Amino acid sequence: MDSAHPLAALERLLQRQIELGERLLQCLDQERAALTEADTSAIEQSIGDKIDCLQVLERLEGQRQDLLLALGFTPDHNGMTACLARWDRDDRLVGHWQALLQNLGRCQEANRRNGALVHALRQQAESALAVLRGADPAAGAYDASGSLHAEAGTTRTLGRV
Repeated sequence: MDSAHPLAALERLLQRQIELGERLLQCLDQERAALTEADTSAIEQSIGDKIDCLQVLERLEGQRQDLLLALGFTPDHNGMTACLARWDRDDRLVGHWQALLQNLGRCQEANRRNGALVHALRQQAESALAVLRGADPAAGAYDASGSLHAEAGTTRTLGRV
């Protein structure tokens, strides 16, 4: 590492993580669109792309943590903050770090929204299956695993047809 710029490698890592975070956000947006359209092949593709991004992000995060350790800092948020306070005189890396954290926060929120959509779609599918089985979906209950169990005596005429 260049002694005049001991954090040059860290800057490259942060820039790469920012790029991948942006790509991950695109993958999450594609996943949401695919879920909304019920396009199973697009869902599979977006999940594969998302996993690829996450794996690379995880590898880069490990490299960032190793670099912090090599510089004498703890490999966590506090260590990063201390490292930047010591070495980043012009706050350029602080800007990268903040951009990365904001980017990952947006990814986390998009992933949460997608999870809520998956949950809602699952409930719709379970309700439709309950109707096809002759149970009243409104009278059903979920067990600890999230499976729908219709209560006894709540069959509908449609289920007997």
